[in-house]
This record gives sequence, C-alpha cells and structure tokens, in this order.
Amino acid sequence: MHRGFTRWDALMISFAGTGGGVWSVALQIAYVEGSVPGADLVLSLIIGLIVSLPFAVVYGWLASAIPRSGGDYVWSSRLLNPTFGFMFGWAAWACLEISLGGNTVLWGATALPNTLSSFGYWSGNTSLVDLAASLSQTTSVVIAGLVLLVVCAVLAIQSRKRLSRIFAIFFALIFLGSVAFCVILASSSHADFVNALNGYGGTNLSYDSIISQAKTNGWSFTPIRWELTVASLPMAMLGLAGFTNCSLTSGEVRNPRSNMVPVIVGSLMMVFGVTALGCWLSVNVLGNEFLQAVAHVGSAWPLVAPPWMPIFVTMLTHNLLLLVLVQAGFLTFFLFWTTSLYIINTRYVFAFAFDRVFPASMAEVSDRFHGPVNATFFNFVAAAVLFVIAVYGTGGLSALLNGTTLTSIYTGAGCLVAIIIPYTSKKGLVAHLPGSHWRVPLISIVGFIAFVLIGPLTFYYAVTVPAIGPSTPLSDVILVGILIVGALVFAVRYYYLKLRGIDLGMVYKKIPPE
Repeated sequence: MHRGFTRWDALMISFAGTGGGVWSVALQIAYVEGSVPGADLVLSLIIGLIVSLPFAVVYGWLASAIPRSGGDYVWSSRLLNPTFGFMFGWAAWACLEISLGGNTVLWGATALPNTLSSFGYWSGNTSLVDLAASLSQTTSVVIAGLVLLVVCAVLAIQSRKRLSRIFAIFFALIFLGSVAFCVILASSSHADFVNALNGYGGTNLSYDSIISQAKTNGWSFTPIRWELTVASLPMAMLGLAGFTNCSLTSGEVRNPRSNMVPVIVGSLMMVFGVTALGCWLSVNVLGNEFLQAVAHVGSAWPLVAPPWMPIFVTMLTHNLLLLVLVQAGFLTFFLFWTTSLYIINTRYVFAFAFDRVFPASMAEVSDRFHGPVNATFFNFVAAAVLFVIAVYGTGGLSALLNGTTLTSIYTGAGCLVAIIIPYTSKKGLVAHLPGSHWRVPLISIVGFIAFVLIGPLTFYYAVTVPAIGPSTPLSDVILVGILIVGALVFAVRYYYLKLRGIDLGMVYKKIPPE
C-alpha cells in the first residue's frame, strides 16, 4: 500500500458510506415512520448529529495520529488488548459484511423495480411496469444482486486514479439527483401531491384510500412527540453512519494529519445537510399523516414501485430531465456505496492478514491493480453467501438488526483508545493534537464524551428499539456468536502459530508500518 488517496478520494469513500442523497432521505423516512411514528424526522437527525460530532472528531484525530490501514482495529489491538482488539475488528468487519451482503437485496427488490416502474407509470408504458414486477421476483433479485456484487468488486480494485474518476462520476450523479429531488419538492404543495397521487398510473390509488386502508390495518395517527423523537436516535445514527469509513484507509491517504479530521467531519456534515433538507421538504409536501399511514398499508399498496420517496417525487413532476436525475441518483447510491464498502472491508482483511491472524496471502497487493485483490475476492465470497442467506433464509435478515448494536461496540472501543492513549507509552503519537498538554488532554475529554454517546447510550437504544436492534432469539444468538467466533479465530490462530515457533503476541507490541 502507498499513500495514493487524496483528500477528495478520502471524502468520497466516507460520503459513499453515508449514502447521502435521495437514498439517505428515503431510508430515514422509511425507517423512522415505520418504526417510531411520531418522531420528528429533522429533529431526530439534529440529535444524531450532536451525538455523532464528538465521535467524528475522535476518529479524525486517531486516524491522523495513527494512520494505518485497518483503522480502529489497529488502534484497539495495540492500545487495549490484542484479543479484544481482534474481536472488535472482527465485529466491525462482520457488521459491514452483513450490511454489504444483506442490503444488496434492496438493489433487485426495491431499487430497480422502483426506477423502472417510475418511468413506466410516468410515461404510461405498461411493459416497463411489467418488467419491474418481474424483476422483484426472487430469481431476478438474486441475479441482479450477484451482478452488483461482481461489478463493484471489479471497481474496487481499480487503480487510484481510475477509482477517483469513477467516484467523481458517482458523486456528480448523486448530487444532481439530490438537487432535482429538492427542486421538485420545493416547487410543490401538499395539495399538488394529493392531486398527483389520486389515480396515479391508472390505478385506484388515492390519498384517502391509503389513510382508510392504514386505519383498517389498525393504524392511528401519532402526533409528533419529544420522547418518540429521542427514541428514534438509533435510526438517525444509522442514517448518518459511514462518515468514519475513510479512517480504515488512512494509511493510504496523503497528509493524514491535515486531511483526516476535515474529511470525516465534512462527510458527516454533508450527509446531515442533504438528509435534513430532504426530510423537511418531504414532510412539508407529503405530510406526517400520509407518511405514517403508507408505512402501514402493507400488501394493500397498489403500485409495483415500493412506497418510497423516489416514486412519490416522480408523481410530482412532468419534467423528464428531473425524473431521470432523481432516479439516476437513487440507483447510483448502490454502486457508490457497495464499491466503497469493498474498499474499507478489504482493509480490515488486509490488516488481519498483515498481523498473521489471517493467511498472509490476504495481504498481498496486486502488481497489476495496485490493490488487495485476494482480500477483495474473500469479501465478495462472504458477501455473496450473506446475500443468498438474506434472500432465502427464514431468519437471515434478522442479522441486519445487529448493525447499530455492533457499531456501538467496536466504535466504543475506538473511543476508549482516545481516552487512554495520552496515558500510555504511545502518547507521543497524539502530542501534535489540540489540547495535548492539558492536565486532562482534550482527546481524552472528547473521547469520553464520544464513548458515552456512541457506546452505552447508542447500545441501550439499539437493544431496546426492536426495529433496529436484536429483537428475536436468533438475532441475539447472531450478535453474541459474532463476538465469540472472533475470539475463537484469534485463539486458534494464536496457538497454531505458537506451535510453529511464532509468537503472535509480539506482533501486537508494535504499530505496523504504513
């Protein structure tokens, strides 16, 4: 590895992880309205931003002080404990890999049908609507998902310059899609939406029928309440998550001391800004009552396109260019996000292999592609298996409910590193940071604040809100099992190498080279 990534590249890796744009707005609305009706969408995001900012600063500081591929795994395994450090790193890798494999289902089941049917309903082309319906079938979902995983794996091993150009195109499409999305909503009223919804696509769809059907299903409107907004914190955290992703590649970023903090904090502010604006406009036009009701209509929803924001915005425009931009921005997220996940997941595998917990071949860098091809292939296989489980497994999707919980565990460990590092033999690494000579160094103070907010607080909400944390016996087993498997992998490898005269513990005495 070498320092080939520029500040722009690092920003793109983190911004891609957040899903900022049409996708983040659609996801935030779907999650919150479906899980905690009565929460204020924008205020929820503001609380999420307040909770996330100390964490962003801490990870920016640590990535600038210890710029290594593998990020928080390297920090926690060197400054906390090798076994626990690997367990946390393993949990982080597993969490992201589950997300990579599981959320790929949405590409075929939601994204492609949404876009094709949007154009079909908009133009009156029933063939496109029929094609969209066929794509949402299980076999088509599997084919589409595997194609996405293969394409993005190939993109992830491209040269730095080529990858930078690809990311620039993705970002431009998402940016333009977000602008078009906001322009359509800003130029529309609630009455415009009601009129556009009634009879849309030649169906019997109407505003009143959605409200009536939701009430038939047992729904009643929940007014916005403060305690419900606070309870939606895990969804806000999930909606903003991903801004620290470039810390996993900090060993490959130029001038990490000056670049990591602005990149990580900047990507957080970017996703917050676009998501908050999009949610505010969406609530103004569609209304909280409709958004709550449509989350409860279930199979009564008459359109092929799932009831997500991209189809609702499509109803409000007669401009083909705006429609194309919105749908292109929505689809591009999956390419952007999946490629970026491959990049950061391979850095975990690369770091594990460099420390000899994984076979050394996983840390090999291809002379042709200048990237870890073996590690990328390993991640593809793992993601493909998890994807198939998510499609066919009776309880496979419950694994996805561990995402916020696992994140609170391994990122909490990263915050612990920030608290203790000024009091260890590695304190010289953070001597350049602001407040490093205070009686209680600033990184320890901010690290403590971040630990409380990201660790115990987020963990509590994650395990007490069924929609976002472990809520079934299977998901509880998966959560504990991920951590136990990590400990077992480390133990087996430790004793395997010991029998061959290699002390794995000595590897963790030093911070690895860049």
